[in-house]
Amino acid sequence: MADMELAILHEVPCQNTQLNMLYSPMLHYNPDEYVITKIERKQITLTKLLGSGAFGKVFQGNVKNLERSGTEISVAIKTLQEGASSNEKKKFLKEAKLMSHILRHKHILRLLAICEDGDSPLLVLELMEIDLLKYLKDSRNLQASDLHALRLKGEDPLPIRWMAPESLTFGIFTSQSNVWSFGVLI
Repeated sequence: MADMELAILHEVPCQNTQLNMLYSPMLHYNPDEYVITKIERKQITLTKLLGSGAFGKVFQGNVKNLERSGTEISVAIKTLQEGASSNEKKKFLKEAKLMSHILRHKHILRLLAICEDGDSPLLVLELMEIDLLKYLKDSRNLQASDLHALRLKGEDPLPIRWMAPESLTFGIFTSQSNVWSFGVLI
């Protein structure tokens, strides 16, 4: 089912993207920003492998002269697998087009540029400076009064009817407790 949803998502034409009015106060919207910046491969330096998956690899790196001449910024660079088919390359570029339409928000990493030199395209994205997994694990040890502690968005009651026993008793939330909650909800 997820593959079908993704296939449908890839078929959605970007010009039909609409601004969700629920989130409009938090978003910066400017239709003129939908131009994808293209850069040359010689501007990119790969420094560290961040991760890999079915699509390819993501590297930390630097890009020269992207924002201004004579500057260099740290970025994330998304690549395709070696020997990717033309269909996979087309989907990759479609993803870039879709990402270029995502509105600016402080919690969303945005597409900065694309490089189409060479055999395989590269997507240049904002770099998340912190390791999210490490941050989440470290936040478990913080007190509620700490500045960087994660908190709930208000004093809303928890959905105890479908919470897993370990979540209710110890405040532990895992993928297994999510499965429990989903099963009860269904």
